Amino acid sequence: MNNIILIGLMGAGKTTIGKRLAQKLSWDFVDTDQLVEERCGANISVIFEVEGEEGFRIRENRIIEEVMSHERQVIASGGGAPIKLENRHLLKKGFVIYIYIEPSAVYKRLKSDDSRPILNSSRNLMKKIDQLFNQRDPIYRELANHIVVGGNQSLKKMVSDLQVVIKSKNLLQKKNLDNH
Repeated sequence: MNNIILIGLMGAGKTTIGKRLAQKLSWDFVDTDQLVEERCGANISVIFEVEGEEGFRIRENRIIEEVMSHERQVIASGGGAPIKLENRHLLKKGFVIYIYIEPSAVYKRLKSDDSRPILNSSRNLMKKIDQLFNQRDPIYRELANHIVVGGNQSLKKMVSDLQVVIKSKNLLQKKNLDNH
């Protein structure tokens, strides 16, 4: 498959980076969370409220299966998507880039964002972010073909650096993506 997948904690910048990177590559951009919302006709908070996290993860898995059947896409996955083994197998079919960001930076970005159901259920936001980071970081690292540190450099510089990595790995040529 010829896709670039961005993984990382919520608030890491996957959607922002992904949109810009897709534009620069002239590829399609897909945000799996947005696609789940579109297909369900409800935002993620409502899906979590009605179906729970497991219901959301089932929907998310279906979307990832569908999206990964297409090519030449930059895909921003939900922060929790790689937790499920089935999703890891699907995402690994593309070139996976982990957007690493410190938990304290996630806190600064999300402390006033009430659209994140996993965080809304927690009384201590920083503790919850640390918990998610400690759970997910090893999985992200294991899945990633490349790790980029987010939060400190400009969007333009980060996208430019990613373009260099993508070109150096010959990822723009269909036949080479499976051999990264």
